[in-house]
Amino acid sequence: MNAKELESYLAGLGKSHSELVDDGVLPPGKFIEIYPGALSVYRDLLPGVELRFWAENQNFESVNISLVKTPVLKVVYQHDLPAPYNRCITREATLKVLGDPIESKAPHKKPFPLGESGGWDKFDLVGLGFEKLYVLFEYGVNMNVTGLMFSLKQTGYDRSNDDFQQQADE
Repeated sequence: MNAKELESYLAGLGKSHSELVDDGVLPPGKFIEIYPGALSVYRDLLPGVELRFWAENQNFESVNISLVKTPVLKVVYQHDLPAPYNRCITREATLKVLGDPIESKAPHKKPFPLGESGGWDKFDLVGLGFEKLYVLFEYGVNMNVTGLMFSLKQTGYDRSNDDFQQQADE
């Protein structure tokens, strides 16, 4: 995936699956539904790169890139990431490249079988021309980058939680 391809995926976040296919951003393909009634559905783009869509309206919500095998993720992205993300190989390097995160989570233990995590940092992408997006870097216990997720700031999960909270408040 080169810089132009990544930029086209990022520019496509928030659009419907059919729009992305019609615009030639994605080839036609079927969704992967993890379980019946799941809120999100997925498309595998390349080995180690998956696209997440809100199931209800098939709007494109995130690009997930796996860089390290885990008990759950067996396939990793084998190529170089485009700049500036190619320089983000450790937490220290990521902070130098992207500055201060807008949100962070310290190292923590994940549920079985995931094990230990080095935490994560979330960065706003406004400075890179994507006002409605953020990128989340996940780290292993050694603080090396294990994966990235480019996502809409407002997803279907957020809208559902807001609707639920509003109903609870009434």
